Amino acid sequence: MSGYSCQWKIMPEDITMVNDMPFVKLKGRSNGLNCLLREGNELAEATPLQRMLTSSIGYAKMVKMRDEAHKQEAKPPANTSCLFDSPCQQQQKNAKRSRIELQQQRTSQPRTSLTIYINVDGVSHAVDVMTPISSRDAIHVLCTTETLGIVLKFLRDEGFSTEQWGATGLPNGIYPRGQRFLAVKLVGAIKKHRIFDEVEAGAAWQSMDTDDADDEDTMPCDNEIIEEAA
Repeated sequence: MSGYSCQWKIMPEDITMVNDMPFVKLKGRSNGLNCLLREGNELAEATPLQRMLTSSIGYAKMVKMRDEAHKQEAKPPANTSCLFDSPCQQQQKNAKRSRIELQQQRTSQPRTSLTIYINVDGVSHAVDVMTPISSRDAIHVLCTTETLGIVLKFLRDEGFSTEQWGATGLPNGIYPRGQRFLAVKLVGAIKKHRIFDEVEAGAAWQSMDTDDADDEDTMPCDNEIIEEAA
């Protein structure tokens, strides 16, 4: 982005090739990316530099749009169903994958992309993002100057949550679990927990009004959703 002193250095490990096109991970631990979101942005003045993506309203919206687009893309054709539909849907919902299985799928399965639409200055822009293996995956966007400019402006313009930070330096309701993070939220009278690889993914999940994301894993330490009465 021109006019800014901050520089975002994109590391090779943050690039994933999809159909010979580079997609870059929006990584919350990137000081350069966080600096670009904060520099000269009055909406970001109260946000700690290292927590820009975690508290980004725009990032949470992009995660939600990506997951909804993925869900629509994965729906079977309207003319195909099994008896009364519900057994098929239940079987699909109950299919669970462990953390190891998810990682194997990320490394072995050819990656694809889908398109979401974000509004910048009153104009809708198509943005190509990498199709997630799990709803907990970080956002990867097409690594072109045009796309990155649109995405960064969208993130800056959408603003940042003013939610208070806990004593751990993490958002309220997010706790460290080894190299990962436990996120907790209330859905109605039900308290739900999930384990995430990235703080940003946990914060985005907390911001969703409903819990339509997959519940694919087997144990609490392997990303299972645990439900209990609040």
